Amino acid sequence: MGRGQLGKRLLAATIAGFLFSGPAGAAESLDAGEDFALEIHKPDGPGPYPTVLLLHGCAGLTPAVHQGLRDHAAFLAAAGYLAAILDSFGRRGRDGGRVCRSLEELGYARHYRVQDVARSRDILAALPEVDARNFFVIGQSNGGSVALALAAGAGEANGTGQDDAAGAPAFQAIVAYYPWCGAISAAPTLVAPLLVLGAGDDDWVSPEGCRQRAAKAEGAAMEVVVYDGAHHSFDLPIERQVYEGHVVAGDEDATRDSRARILDFFARHRQP
Repeated sequence: MGRGQLGKRLLAATIAGFLFSGPAGAAESLDAGEDFALEIHKPDGPGPYPTVLLLHGCAGLTPAVHQGLRDHAAFLAAAGYLAAILDSFGRRGRDGGRVCRSLEELGYARHYRVQDVARSRDILAALPEVDARNFFVIGQSNGGSVALALAAGAGEANGTGQDDAAGAPAFQAIVAYYPWCGAISAAPTLVAPLLVLGAGDDDWVSPEGCRQRAAKAEGAAMEVVVYDGAHHSFDLPIERQVYEGHVVAGDEDATRDSRARILDFFARHRQP
């Protein structure tokens, strides 16, 4: 799918004011133990709020990635969502691109990051500001592959799977930016609705595997949007450059459209 127009259900006048900006509230750090850290961005006004976990890619929270995720958090907070940036690498000493350089590290990261999501969800669900009926995930790159695994039921035995203790889905909907879709089976059965946002000129992970899986997916719906001409990391505020042997480049048009689609996707699956 190209960049095309969104359906009429997207009220452009309503969302235009915060597609890129919207002042976020002051970020708050939340004690999450020894392995990972959480940075919380809250909307203005009273809660409880639907809540989004934001997952970084294989580089960890580099300055550019951190700023990009904070931009997403500001956008989400302006739309009424509490956003929590989950740093899985800093306290483990695996940031700075180390994970990007090793297939073994990438696979291992997908495993422990699923556990991080489970523990983060439990921590956040205990906050009075959080609407525990409405949890969502947005992951970038390796974090996107973690998001795919969650949508396919990874972690069901430890609380991140289809149902929580109250019988509600652990996540109402999941979004993956430019993920490696080999993280899930070729014909996946999904336990949560999944939106994949791919880059047409991605020389790191091709979106074609995601399209193939979407055609065979069962269970919850899987949607794939591919932005023609965009590169890996298109939602980050960066100039075109080579990182770990691959082209990465920000794309404001693709970012703007992707955020509008995320709002629409979450609205379709959010519990009243």
